[in-house]
Amino acid sequence: MEQDSRWANIDTALSDVGAILEPKVAAADNTVFDGGDTELVSVAKGDASFGLGWQETLPAQLHEPGDRGGSAVRQPVPLTDCR
Repeated sequence: MEQDSRWANIDTALSDVGAILEPKVAAADNTVFDGGDTELVSVAKGDASFGLGWQETLPAQLHEPGDRGGSAVRQPVPLTDCR
């Protein structure tokens, strides 16, 4: 993968970039959203894109990227009424 005019190995460990997480080096634009919105993840390359979201707003602060080896881990959301 060419990055900043140099060749780099693909590195999917996620970096915290403000309200999003991004892989360090990837062949496409991959984004994991930090919560507080309905967007969950998106992938784009050239004119093609794909995204996943949720019908309701996701809780903010869904991750601690350094705690899981660069992986995004959603914390469990407590259910208030299961009836």
